[in-house]
Amino acid sequence: MIRGQVALEYLVVILVLAAALYAMPDGVVAQLLEALTSAFRLFTEGLSRP
Repeated sequence: MIRGQVALEYLVVILVLAAALYAMPDGVVAQLLEALTSAFRLFTEGLSRP
């Protein structure tokens, strides 16, 4: 039971940290998602060319 409680506590801490990073307007998560979106757009554009 202790092992499950520790895993749950780690999960809660990670979720709170992720929510705090995502809540910032120009936060790390927002910048990461923007970079991934840009890279995916360039990748799909490159694939669509003959």
